[in-house]
Amino acid sequence: MTDRTGPRQLAAREKERQALELRKAGASYEQIAHQLKYANQGGAYKAVKRALDNIPAPAVAELRRIQGERIETLILALWPEASKGRWLAIDRVIRLMEREAALFGLDAPVQVDLTNRIRTEADRLAERYGLNAQALIAEAERFLREDA
Repeated sequence: MTDRTGPRQLAAREKERQALELRKAGASYEQIAHQLKYANQGGAYKAVKRALDNIPAPAVAELRRIQGERIETLILALWPEASKGRWLAIDRVIRLMEREAALFGLDAPVQVDLTNRIRTEADRLAERYGLNAQALIAEAERFLREDA
């Protein structure tokens, strides 16, 4: 078992915390890597991810709330220009609204027509490999029933 309280581990967790704070403040992963001396932006990304993974669930909810408030503030700031038909402001408001919907899971799930997709794929495989398309469709339907 790894000691999570040794000096090196504590220093690493502190650096991850600093990376998360920089990210919350709007710093890019490249900027975080440079400031905290990570080898590259991938290292900074992983540090932020580890810091987020270690945050208790109530703190994650608080971060989501703060992020939502920031988005709302930006939308309110852009709204007068968007309401006047200014395309750039409209585009930014739409992007912020999309981000807000993703953050809070507001979008309805995408419906996929599996029946048509299975038939199309079965026909393609049957033609390419000389298989029985009806047998492939039956097998796919059996699999879907078992998986449900």
